[in-house]
Amino acid sequence: MLGLMLAFEGLSDSVTIVHGPTGCKQYPADLSERSFRARNGEFVVRDLFNFRRRFLFYQPRIPCTYLDGDTFVSGAAERLNELYDITVSDRPGIIGIINSPGASLIGEDLTRLKSDIPTVGFESPGFSLPFGEGFQNGVIGIIDALAKEPGEKKGVFVLGSGIWQYRWQDNEEEIRRMLALCGIDDVTFVCAGCSAEDVSKITDSELNIVLNDECGLRVAEHCRERFGTDFVTGLPLGFDAAESWIKDVCSKLGKDPSKALEDVAYWRHKAADKLQKLDAAFINVAGKTFTAEGDRQTVEHVSRFLYDYIGMIPVAISTGRDDSAIAIREEFGAKGIPVSDSVWDTPADVALASGNVISSLKSRGLIRDGVEISEPARAHVTISPEPAIGTMGTVMLLQKTVDIASRIIK
Repeated sequence: MLGLMLAFEGLSDSVTIVHGPTGCKQYPADLSERSFRARNGEFVVRDLFNFRRRFLFYQPRIPCTYLDGDTFVSGAAERLNELYDITVSDRPGIIGIINSPGASLIGEDLTRLKSDIPTVGFESPGFSLPFGEGFQNGVIGIIDALAKEPGEKKGVFVLGSGIWQYRWQDNEEEIRRMLALCGIDDVTFVCAGCSAEDVSKITDSELNIVLNDECGLRVAEHCRERFGTDFVTGLPLGFDAAESWIKDVCSKLGKDPSKALEDVAYWRHKAADKLQKLDAAFINVAGKTFTAEGDRQTVEHVSRFLYDYIGMIPVAISTGRDDSAIAIREEFGAKGIPVSDSVWDTPADVALASGNVISSLKSRGLIRDGVEISEPARAHVTISPEPAIGTMGTVMLLQKTVDIASRIIK
């Protein structure tokens, strides 16, 4: 259900209606508000006078019909109709209406709500399904509702990205920078800061790029089946992975990858030079241990990079759905490195995880410190971009991890 909501919330001009209790909307509304404040060029803040309408509950995002015991029995069609009419009058680019699990089970009909604004209704009886399933269902619904007739092929569209990701805006800036070095300047991140009008042009995409399989692969397959658009998958995190990703994209588009590869080589050399100076000062991070928790793709790339490039040893690797981390644990097990399936009872030097997990592990004395690779992050102020993926994301990951590990050595 959260994935469905954040697919719509990733659009700059959408409104997401939750037909359900306030508890189904308050955390997602807060998450959307904090993650994506600047919409359509305006910085949205909590103005109690503007957001006092009963459907918003003093939050600027995700109005809901606040179902309760009585309305679950008698229905709340009139309340939903009123909220829908108010939303239509605000003239958003698209409206998403999501039945909460309870509303889905009592059979609230969303197909009757229609207007000149594209409107997509979703049931969510499978409350415990993975986030990525809901997110992809939402993106596919948005694409099907907005897609225009195909025209001239131009630009690339990025899938599997969203406002729920750590440093998502910095990540987009870095991906744009890398693609610009390849002569690719027309880039749209679907449901990650773009508008409904931007999504409507996905039929003209020359190539779709999937950054996260769990949140974008099925969308890419849907677009290939419906529009005939080819796609590539891969996460550019780690120097080797960044080079491979650049070559794959350029190969599909017939572009010259040399400048982007030179950029990776430059930062690889800078990193090696710094590590060599640390080694000369008898500061060597090889053999230091780490734990990692996050989505499967990020955890795999982070773990391989830290092991292959600087010789750090993984001692625990887990994901939100643990079955997806089995392969990477077995990969290290085959090298004679036993890896636990839980970061919560495994001591290590450094943790790669969300800010909440890092803070908890640190308070329990299991780690010295950690590096965020997923949300929610610990509060800190940054002025320059700090991407978590791409060439510079690789540099940031290496810089932060080595800094912690070298402090441990001292």
